[in-house]
Formats: sequence, structure tokens, C-alpha cells
Amino acid sequence: AVWSTKDYTVEYELDGGSVNGKNVVEYDPEDNAFTLINPTRTGYTFAGWIGTDLSEPTISVTVPTGSYGNRTYTATWTANEYTVTYDAAGGTVSSTTQTFVYDSDVKYLIPERAGYTFSGWYAVHTKITDGTFKLTEDTTLVAEWNLVQYTINYTMNGGTNAGANPTKYNY
Repeated sequence: AVWSTKDYTVEYELDGGSVNGKNVVEYDPEDNAFTLINPTRTGYTFAGWIGTDLSEPTISVTVPTGSYGNRTYTATWTANEYTVTYDAAGGTVSSTTQTFVYDSDVKYLIPERAGYTFSGWYAVHTKITDGTFKLTEDTTLVAEWNLVQYTINYTMNGGTNAGANPTKYNY
């Protein structure tokens, strides 16, 4: 009789991540041991593989020579936390920092400044105006302000206003 070894498959469930194309997808039990290459996912930290012969998430998985059977491995992830630092640019804000989990809506704080109206936050060159945004890294937001201009009304009690009197002023 002539015998040959059977090749077995290795399947990966990445839950939104991506894995290096060099990961083994098929193996022969008589070949050398192989180690899984860990995946990556934007906004998340790899927390380990679960699956064949694993009782808990494991960061480094090596399948030894002589292993048999098809294998399935699922990536587990921990969402990254990012910090927003607020620069109120002359105004005040209730907190100078907030921490948020990746892929969650960030509701930014609204600052106050006497004589100005708040028009939005800037993250580098991007203006944030809709109230929420997605964080992908620690971010500093700088407030943008519009100067409030007030109108002056004169009550002349029968007199005439001098043309040089201002009709508006800034705070």
C-alpha cells in the first residue's frame, strides 16, 4: 500500500481586521510547525486568537509539527481609547479633556466666551461643526469664535444725534 498525508485547512475569522497574506491556509501534518501572523484592525488592539486547541484568547499561536485536522481561528479585539484635549482659545470649557472609545460618537463640549459666539472646533485643518465625530487618534480641538457686534441705539429726547457717534460696538 502507498500512503500519503492529507492536507488540512486553516480558516481565519477576522471580525473586520486584515491579516498578512503569508498566513498558512493549508498544512501537511508532516511539515514544519507554523505560527499564526496576527491581524490588524484600525482603532483596535489585537487581543488574541480563539479557536482550535485554544481555551482562551492567545496572542502567539504556533501549530506544532504532527498536528492533524482542519483548524479555525477567530481574532478578538479590544477597542482603543482616545483622548480629546480642548483648547478653548480664550474661552472656558467644562473639562479640558475627554476620553472616548474608538468608533463611538463623540459629543464635543461647547465652550463659552463673553462677547463671542462659538462657531465650531478645529482638529488640525478640519472644522468639526455637526456635534459628533469619530476619533481615530488622540486629538486636540481648538475653538473658533465669532466676535459679537452690538448695536447702539440713541434716544435723543428731541435733539439731533451727531453723525460721528458710533452705531455699533464690539465687546
